[in-house]
Amino acid sequence: MNGPRPLSEGQQALWLLHRMAPDSAAYNVVTPVLLRTASGAPLDEPRLARAVREVAERHELIRSVVEERDGTPVRVPRDADALGLTVLDAGAAGGDDLEAATATATRLGRVPFRLADGEPPVRWTLVRGTADEALLVLVAHHIATDASSQWILLADLVKAYDAPGSLAEGAEPLPYTEHVERERAVLGGEDRARLAAYWREECAGAAALELTPDRPRPARQSFRGGTATRPVPATVAGQLAGTAAKLEVSPFGLLLGTLTALLHRYSGASDGLIGVSVTQRRGTRQRDAVGYLVNSIPVRSRLAPDATLGDAAQVTHRRLLDGIRHARYPLTALLGDLDLPRAPGRTPGFQILVTYVAAGPLVPLSRLLPAGERGGAEVEYGGLVLRQLDVPQMEGQFDLSAELRQGPAGELTAVFRYDSDLFEHATVERLLDHFVRFLEEAVSAPGTPAAEAAPASDQELEQVLAWGAGAV
Repeated sequence: MNGPRPLSEGQQALWLLHRMAPDSAAYNVVTPVLLRTASGAPLDEPRLARAVREVAERHELIRSVVEERDGTPVRVPRDADALGLTVLDAGAAGGDDLEAATATATRLGRVPFRLADGEPPVRWTLVRGTADEALLVLVAHHIATDASSQWILLADLVKAYDAPGSLAEGAEPLPYTEHVERERAVLGGEDRARLAAYWREECAGAAALELTPDRPRPARQSFRGGTATRPVPATVAGQLAGTAAKLEVSPFGLLLGTLTALLHRYSGASDGLIGVSVTQRRGTRQRDAVGYLVNSIPVRSRLAPDATLGDAAQVTHRRLLDGIRHARYPLTALLGDLDLPRAPGRTPGFQILVTYVAAGPLVPLSRLLPAGERGGAEVEYGGLVLRQLDVPQMEGQFDLSAELRQGPAGELTAVFRYDSDLFEHATVERLLDHFVRFLEEAVSAPGTPAAEAAPASDQELEQVLAWGAGAV
């Protein structure tokens, strides 16, 4: 059946954002990988193209287009042939070394989707490189994907390339329509009142935690942005799990608590809301599903004047766990219930979003997670060797969007994306440096009062002292 399917609440919000800024690529999710065959044989391009078709056949959502019918957006599945493999030569794309591959992937990722014109929300592009290596760029609009979905699509592509026809033999993932039906059951059932009551109480009297911008906020959000990336020193990353266990919080709880403590220092507020992305995947059948399967929840951060960095982690961890238990309530419904003011140029609810992305055994190709500024480690899977590149993407959605990545060996990378209408790149670089220093103190001395933790470097302190002495 190829009739229209309803959109989830999150998809409807993304569709509205797309209609507001159709020329923006702010919601493009880009996963570029360098790949070669493990045997050293040339990559079989026709075979890869057939694998793309098999993946499209398996995942209906990625070959669906969005249409408005009687003013309501719906998605309409197309045939698998609607998605193809575009092949480019490296020379035409700008070269085949690592720097050129990254630049090519960045350029391909910044092409906006024409969803309103019937374009499917996924593109596959193969850039021929050297004789034994090529660049594959998977670009998907967020309306059809999330981080796990990207790795699932890649894994399915490799399986279909390695063993044509194998995807049709495997267990079917949960159709996205069932996720939408579950969501509608929550909104139309007895749980709605309970969930709404929780969030009203949780958010009562709280405002969004905000950073002071470098420039006045424009009346209309442009979705222009930038990215700053910082690998966390291995000595700090190595202490994260141990310190988190002593504080009886999760590693993400410690990371989030440390970041909120820093944001409180920057903003001067003792209470505020930030957003946190949480998964909506439930059960084994949804583990292999592809789609927009995340929800953003507000997490309230209240710090007493004498709170330590460890206190910040524990308070934030408890609020996060409580929020996750109530995360089935879509953000769009929550914002409607709270009747929050929609100020010009601001995203409703919160202006800072935090996402934790960790490699895990349930999603094998999550091992590709980029660590550092250049990319991730090589991973052999299904007869191919892959390495994911790190490219700027998803910029300008919020004032600040902090992605905290934890790789398979525990390595940590902090990626801060920001609204470039508001902030200079140097400001975000400094905030990122301060976060790393706060984290270093949090894992080594969690009893340090948050108000006394020193985010400034020795060089910054020397500069301030020099200013005070009139030497500068």
